[in-house]
Order: sequence, then structure tokens, then C-alpha cells
Amino acid sequence: MTSRSCLMATRYWRVIIIIFLLSIKSIEIISLFSANWFYQSKNSNNWHGGLFYPNSDSAKYAKTDSYFDILDKCERNTTSNSLSQDECLVFKNLWISGVTYGILECGSILFVTISLAILILDIFRNIRCVGFSVFSFWMAFILHLAGFWVWSGLNVLFFSENCEEMDWDSINASSSVCGEDGTKAALGCLLMFPFAATLHTFLYWSSKIYSRRKENETSLAVTPEPHQTHEPGSISVCINNYFEKV
Repeated sequence: MTSRSCLMATRYWRVIIIIFLLSIKSIEIISLFSANWFYQSKNSNNWHGGLFYPNSDSAKYAKTDSYFDILDKCERNTTSNSLSQDECLVFKNLWISGVTYGILECGSILFVTISLAILILDIFRNIRCVGFSVFSFWMAFILHLAGFWVWSGLNVLFFSENCEEMDWDSINASSSVCGEDGTKAALGCLLMFPFAATLHTFLYWSSKIYSRRKENETSLAVTPEPHQTHEPGSISVCINNYFEKV
């Protein structure tokens, strides 16, 4: 019996979800490795930065230094033009938020990959554990949301004109930054995630309800095998079904 959701075979809906997952995963990777995450000011003091490194030279730091290197130097007063306490705090925020986002984003990408792999295996081998794919999708969204929230909160992120007047003559711990390619990609993922995850969840439950209704209508009572005492969708059933198909 082919299950259906919203007037279309479930298999076709899953292909649509797979396309969403591939798109989100690609954009997450782009955001993680983007060289331009933000800028401050559009005047002669303008500077750009990535997730872990500045993207422009300054008299106060080297382009090849990571934010951690700059923070270490400024805290020990070893820069050629010593940074103020507020300036050091700016780089501390950039470093902490960058590492936090990087770790959480890697976790998000891992869960997206798990969700994607389960859907692909289910299409070709019917391993019956799409519920875990839904769970993984939501976990990926939560990790991405947490990472982006930490980064944008610590660095006072804007996507407007609010931060353009900031420069090295006035930079301090509350200075805002303007988003560039990396932050825009991360925001794009943030907008795609809830829609795709909600659709995935709805279609999963819709498919289960449809299948149970059809079973009741045709009075096909299926007795589970002794070694399959768990609910369909549990991890043990997923593993058993996968190896039975091999």
C-alpha cells in the first residue's frame, strides 16, 4: 500500500523535503566558510570580518591573526598600537560567538545529514524510521537558531544603516555590526528551517494517519514479529528494517 499525504504520494513529498534539506545544508556550509560576515563603517576606517578572522588589515591588528590571537595580544598589551579595554571586549565577543556558532552549526549540519540519510534510505529500502528524521530536523533547527542568536546578540547585529557610523575612533563593547554574506546566509537558513521542519512533521503525521485509516478500512490486522515489539519509527526498528533490506 502506497501511503499518501495531501493528495500526493508520500514518496514524492519526501523528495521535496530532501530538496529542502540539501538546500539548507548547502547554505549552512556557505555561511560557515564565508569570508565576509560583517562590516563596520563605510568611511576610511571601514573594516570587514569573518567568523574567526578579520578580513581587512589595520594598524591595530594583522589580517592573518584570528580574533583569539588579537584578544591575546591586546590583553597582554603587545600590539603595536594598544587596544583599549572596550576594543579587547569587542574581539572577545567576536571570538566567543564565532566558536559557539561554529560548534552549534557543525551539530546542525550533522543532524541535517542524519535526517537526509534516513529519508533517502526510506525511499529505497522502506526502513520505517521517518519519525527520527523529523526529530533530527528539529534538532538541526534548534542548534542553528541557538548559534545565530548567540552570534548576533553578542555582536549587536543589524541589517540596516544603524552600524555604518562606527569606526576605530568610536568602537566599544556596544558597537553594532552590519551583516554581510555569512550572516545573510545564516539568516536565510533561519527562515527556511521552521517552514521545512513544520512541513516535514505535518506530512509525517498525515502519512501515519492515512496508513492507519486504510488498515482499519480493509481490516488488515498485522501482528508484529516477536523481535519487533517497539513502535514503528523507533531506532531499534530502523536498524532491524535496514539490515533486513540489505
